[in-house]
Amino acid sequence: MRIDEKSLRCGLTEKDVQLLITDGTLTNVVPFPNGRSLYYIINTHTGGEMFTTLQIDGIRLFVPATQCVTWAHSDEISMYSQNPLPKGGNLELIIEKNLPCFHKQTGKSQTDLAANPNQKRDSNV
Repeated sequence: MRIDEKSLRCGLTEKDVQLLITDGTLTNVVPFPNGRSLYYIINTHTGGEMFTTLQIDGIRLFVPATQCVTWAHSDEISMYSQNPLPKGGNLELIIEKNLPCFHKQTGKSQTDLAANPNQKRDSNV
């Protein structure tokens, strides 16, 4: 998850995407040295809009189930939504398929990343 001033961006592996559309939920937990954890949960729901809530120890995102299934089986990289903020402006929510990089990343496996429809280079570059 990337957090910016007014945006939340979640990158999902192919396995994450499949889990989300089959189970309707995906949970990721980041443990901290003090024994507490930060989590984010993505749930599908029957509504028509993507939205989020902030909870005590984490963030919960809700995605329309039909939109999620359509997105999962398409070449679309991202699902995107803007949620109005109480003092003006919007919080952008972006859920995207993680794609392999064109360059090697030391110590990070790229075997579970989504296929990049725009990638024309050798994946070993």
